[in-house]
Amino acid sequence: MALRDMATVMRDALFDAEFYRQTYGLGGTGALRHFLAEGDGMGFDPCPFFSANFYKARYPDWRAEGARTAAEDFLRQIGRGRMRQPHPLIDPAYYLARHPDLAGLGAAAALHFITHGDDEVRSPSAGFDAGFYQRCYLALEQRRPFRHFVTRGRALGHLPVPQPRSRAQSRAAMEGLVQGLERPV
Repeated sequence: MALRDMATVMRDALFDAEFYRQTYGLGGTGALRHFLAEGDGMGFDPCPFFSANFYKARYPDWRAEGARTAAEDFLRQIGRGRMRQPHPLIDPAYYLARHPDLAGLGAAAALHFITHGDDEVRSPSAGFDAGFYQRCYLALEQRRPFRHFVTRGRALGHLPVPQPRSRAQSRAAMEGLVQGLERPV
C-alpha cells in the first residue's frame, strides 16, 4: 500500500475525529494531528474499531518497520498481506470463516469489517454477536451495533453476546419476578 493510500485509509477508515474529540475531551480542530503527535503514544484509540493498547500488546514489534503509530503499522501489515487483529473483539480469521462471501479479502478482512461489516450487522468475532446486540439494544433498523457497544453500550452494561442460562437459573429469575407482582402470572 503506497504511503498516500495509507494516509487516505487512515483518515477515512481508522480515524474518527468526532469519536476522538469526544472520547478524549479535545475541542476544535487538529484531532488527527494530536493523535499522530501525542495520542497514539498515550494509548488513545483513533476510532471505536482500533484499540491502540491492545494492538501494541498483541504485536510488540509494531515499530520494527518504521510505523509512527500502531494504526499505521496495522495498515502496513495489511498492505503486505499479513492479517492483524485491531481490537480484542475483531478477529479477522473468524470474520472470514463466518462470512464466506468475503473469502477473497484475506488480510484485509478486519479493514472490511471497519469500513462495511459493522454497518451490515456482521459479527466480527465469537466475542461479539452483532445480530443479538442489534435485537436487544438498538432501535428497529438501527445499524452499527459494534460501534454502539464500544461507544455507549459497554458503559451501560450491555452484553456483547448472549449469556445462556440453565433451566434452574431461568426458573429462579422468573420466581423473583413473579414474587414482585401483585397478581400471579
